[in-house]
Amino acid sequence: MNFSVIIPTHERRDILLGCLEHLARQTVNPGSFEVIVVEDRCTDGTAHAAMHFFSSGKLGGTVVRSEGPGAAAARNRGLREARGRIILFLDDDIYAAPDLLERHADFHRQNPGEEFALLGFVTWHPDVRPTPFMQWMEQGGPQFAFYRLTDGQEAPWPFFYTCNVSLKRQLLAKTSGFDEDFKQYGFEDPELGFRLHQVGMQLFYWRSAWAHHFQRFTLQSAARRNYNALVSRAVFNSKPAAAALQAEGSRWKTWTDAASMALLLPVELPFFLPLANSRIRLPRFVYRHLFRCYTAGLLLKNVLIGNRRWFLISRPPQ
Repeated sequence: MNFSVIIPTHERRDILLGCLEHLARQTVNPGSFEVIVVEDRCTDGTAHAAMHFFSSGKLGGTVVRSEGPGAAAARNRGLREARGRIILFLDDDIYAAPDLLERHADFHRQNPGEEFALLGFVTWHPDVRPTPFMQWMEQGGPQFAFYRLTDGQEAPWPFFYTCNVSLKRQLLAKTSGFDEDFKQYGFEDPELGFRLHQVGMQLFYWRSAWAHHFQRFTLQSAARRNYNALVSRAVFNSKPAAAALQAEGSRWKTWTDAASMALLLPVELPFFLPLANSRIRLPRFVYRHLFRCYTAGLLLKNVLIGNRRWFLISRPPQ
């Protein structure tokens, strides 16, 4: 068994089945990899649907249940089940190119050392018909920052994106896996990337190892996801990786900026929000500004209703 493909999933049965369908069409020998779906508190029949897919004979795999909330715990559960020499992490909304596993296999064949890891490229699936806002998300916004990388280069550890990354099991064994203090989306990937970097990981980027991202965002849903990531930043700020990332900005400045931005919401959103989610292309600074305003509004709402722990989000790393 060369590869173990680990896919955490939560309440996205139909999208997950599309992910598995694309893995069933890979150019490599089907017996050379296994797929482990880790269902995290799913109530939509995800586990049954995935088991039915595997029983059809299209793809070899298994379904296991996560023992704790969040993608970090789910990926650790998958690692305990995995038998492959190389671990490939994918998200449940990642639709692999037919030769994705072949490209990852090529890289590890050319770079057999345990320290070598491969980051593949991800972009929007054409069927989701990405809006100009979504295009901004991946070309300067909060989505994966592949635009900052050159094909073939060694990528910095914050680019350890588990949407499409592979590495040797031996390297992972030098860490304790994902930090399960992260209970929801955000910052669990770079935190592990930092610890892997400390034990010698060399992460390279190959654009040819590509896949599509089958998800559609509006400005509101993207801001809600960003809000969740900022909540996870409170956890990240307690870790050594935060200091290494050299987070900048004081608590006071962050919250006064957030307050000033949130105050603009009632004035700006009724006019700009329909435009931001339309197919009319707006200047990039407009998307950035509205995205930050909407996120700031969510943060301040939680502060005002008494969730004082959100102040930790902007606390500088120790």
